[in-house]
Amino acid sequence: MTSLHPKLVGADRAQLRATFTSADPFPHIVLDDAIAPAVLDELVATFPDDAWEGWDRFTDSYQAGKRYCQDIAAMPAAHARVINELTQPAFLDLLRDITGIDGLIPDPYLEGGGLHSSGAGGVLTPHTDFHLYTRLGLHRQLNLLLYLNQDWKPGDGGRLGLWRKGEEEPRVRVAPELGRVVIFRTADDSVHGFADPVAEGRERHSIALYYYTAAESEAYAGDTTTYWQQHRATSVVARIRLRIYQALLLTARGFAMLAHRANPNLTRRRPHR
Repeated sequence: MTSLHPKLVGADRAQLRATFTSADPFPHIVLDDAIAPAVLDELVATFPDDAWEGWDRFTDSYQAGKRYCQDIAAMPAAHARVINELTQPAFLDLLRDITGIDGLIPDPYLEGGGLHSSGAGGVLTPHTDFHLYTRLGLHRQLNLLLYLNQDWKPGDGGRLGLWRKGEEEPRVRVAPELGRVVIFRTADDSVHGFADPVAEGRERHSIALYYYTAAESEAYAGDTTTYWQQHRATSVVARIRLRIYQALLLTARGFAMLAHRANPNLTRRRPHR
């Protein structure tokens, strides 16, 4: 039995692609009828609580209050089943039809993905993702986020923002409501995150999956680094260290862009759109 909602299975894929490719500030789509209601009920009922031993935790300020699990063998059966289905050929074909990207490859290691949970005060600083996945020698193309939050209200925070690079405010804000799926292209200009903290008494739950290609994108889409767009530095020493970090990162990014442009195998290929 499929976990996908009948409305998504029977949707006009040409229309979905038109929505995805024309979206601002970069290609994306928000789907509210993607997962079958009975499946959502099971995912919510069995989502691990804060005391679960399977959680790893981020300690940096860029992802304050965030827990994650990349080990599919440790996850509740319902979550493992859905993740497996969203990495199978039938769903990869659907992603291809929506995005126009051929040859999509899921990550069996769920690097950076899997189950995510942010408690009260949790944020995810706006950023662009790593593009080169050295573990498998692949190139990141898409993010998929499935939200598992019942009765999410406007004051609960945690809204996904999609920014145009260099702008202060997001062009799009997406509340992490139950069953909502967001699919977006990841590239050098795909700034995203949630800057408004999760409200007291709430937890923000999701499944995150990333999809790759063996072929590089024609346009420069990033390197091995996550580029945070906002930083905190409360002391003089911290500000000095931050400036050094930014200078080194800018230099490394410059070399990565030059390496991309020097690659002779990219000059005759069309970019993914």
